[in-house]
Amino acid sequence: MNGDRGMMNVRQTPSLFSLQRSAGSIRQGGFSLVEGMVALIVLSIGLFGIAGMLDMAISRNTDASQVSVATNMGTEMMERIRFNHYNVAAYDLIDTTNLSTRPPATQAMAMGDYDQWRARLNATNLQNIRGLVTVGTTGPILMNQSQAVVQVSWRGGLRTQTLLVSTIFAPE
Repeated sequence: MNGDRGMMNVRQTPSLFSLQRSAGSIRQGGFSLVEGMVALIVLSIGLFGIAGMLDMAISRNTDASQVSVATNMGTEMMERIRFNHYNVAAYDLIDTTNLSTRPPATQAMAMGDYDQWRARLNATNLQNIRGLVTVGTTGPILMNQSQAVVQVSWRGGLRTQTLLVSTIFAPE
């Protein structure tokens, strides 16, 4: 007993409860299974999103490539007609899927343009490609103008796509 204060010196021994409580207050290291599963799910959703965007980018790139090829084919035929604009009527109702619409032998240049354009269209490897040309009069009759429309159609993706190129020819 301590004579100055009237108290006894008692040594405290930690109880089992106090050891457990202090062990629980120690900071945990690592992660639980639930946290790992949540992280895996978030990562999976992100990867699926990236895969979807990549698929869309590839399909849009293919569409753009097909439109570019069709545009080149349409403008090529329009340039052929422009070069032979004195015989623009010989190009009327050309259909590359129907050989009976081939210009007559008397129109040698138009016939050659048809044959070459048809071969080039088929060489593009676009599915079900078809080239059509229509020529009609436009504007006042006294001006003797003709409007030519070149249409290129093909099966792209799930639907048929069509490209139109149009211009007006006037006599010189």
